[in-house]
Amino acid sequence: MLQRGRGAGYLAAMQEPQEIVWPLLIECITNDPRLDQDCEDRAEYYASLILATGMDLAPLHSHLRKHDSEEIELVMRPSLPLETIMCMAERGSDDAMRILRDYVSFGKDWGTVVRFLYDLAGPTALDDIDEVLYHRIIGDPSERAKFKAAVEHDWQWYCDFDAEQRSRGGLMLPMNEPWKMLCERNEGLGDIFESLGIAYDQAPPPQQKPTDADLAALSIQEMFASVNESNSVRFRRVMPEKVSPQDEDFLLQNLASDNRYRAILALRGLGELGTAKAFEAVKTYIEASENANRGVRAEAFQAIANMPGFLTLDTARQWFRRKEHRFHFPGGEILENHATHEDIPLLIEALRTPETLRHEDFRLSLALNALARFDGIGPIPEVEQVFCQTDSCFDRCRATKAMSVTAPVQFCDRYAFECLWDCHWDTRELGCETVSLSAPGALDRLWEIEADECESDEVREAARERLSGL
Repeated sequence: MLQRGRGAGYLAAMQEPQEIVWPLLIECITNDPRLDQDCEDRAEYYASLILATGMDLAPLHSHLRKHDSEEIELVMRPSLPLETIMCMAERGSDDAMRILRDYVSFGKDWGTVVRFLYDLAGPTALDDIDEVLYHRIIGDPSERAKFKAAVEHDWQWYCDFDAEQRSRGGLMLPMNEPWKMLCERNEGLGDIFESLGIAYDQAPPPQQKPTDADLAALSIQEMFASVNESNSVRFRRVMPEKVSPQDEDFLLQNLASDNRYRAILALRGLGELGTAKAFEAVKTYIEASENANRGVRAEAFQAIANMPGFLTLDTARQWFRRKEHRFHFPGGEILENHATHEDIPLLIEALRTPETLRHEDFRLSLALNALARFDGIGPIPEVEQVFCQTDSCFDRCRATKAMSVTAPVQFCDRYAFECLWDCHWDTRELGCETVSLSAPGALDRLWEIEADECESDEVREAARERLSGL
């Protein structure tokens, strides 16, 4: 349960002797149990348990020093040990702050930590860090190469940003904090930036990007003639307001375009029209486009999911049963939007399928979301099993929502209380909304959540709402 981030695991750990809990926490944190290390949250969960049980941070510090360079490079967020220590620093741990300052001298994610320390505690948190960084970058060719690549990457982003985006900072550039302050403290750091051709007075002018109002003035034909990578998102945003039935044939012509941005824009328009002709075109595209661009296929899935259920449901049922996994997602998205009581056996059968439960296809999350459409149909053991056994906090959250809709009384009795300690913010929010206020400890936990400045605004507001009548 600790590996899965369940609230029941948190509560059980609080009842066990520290000598049992601490090794388990270290094992979970240093051998990351998350299915999706880029998206699933677990650090706050573990950080809170460490603080609550008084665990020494030395093992995590030692792990970072020995293994930080071995972390998987594809992961976009900090490693779980580092992220856990960052969460502890947010909660006021002086030991965590000392570890983070030391980390800058050796860790591969030192840029993230420098920004974090500055945002958390201001310039004083970076006292003497400028010297550490200067000697690290100047003294190691590989570090200088990484620094150069990071700066050039961020410079390209900065050049593409408008004035509002640039003001948010966060990029590793000498005109942004904390790098500006560090360069002012250390002339050598400033020289390193300048050697890459980037100095304080070289900021490019803000880009003058068209507004949504400018785009709305374009005709459909003008949009398709000029759509490209830089404006595709904006064009898609205004397309639903501009498309009309008279544009259908034009959209169908562009669906066959070799230009993926035109094809994506055409799919956005066809999804908005939702006619039988549009449905057949998008259905045919999905069935014949296994090797097409992923972005275009994703837009096709969204387009068909937005169409009326009387057009799409029969196809969705067929796709959801097929052996080819590529049909599960578009079929499941339609079922999420339009499933009827007739589809409940199909959805439950998916939750009984070993391949689905092992995440070997895409049906688990989709079936759970679709089942959450049916109020009060009674307990579904297969959904309860997912809640208890899934390794994904996202799927546990989906199971939570499904149980709270299909069997609200049973959910409140069995699981709502533990959800108040779950690692996933949406699950905690639902726990706040559904837990029985007469459950022992529920009010204390709600008061604790409401006062927790490190908790998300949405969860705190849910707790505040439940407490408002007391």
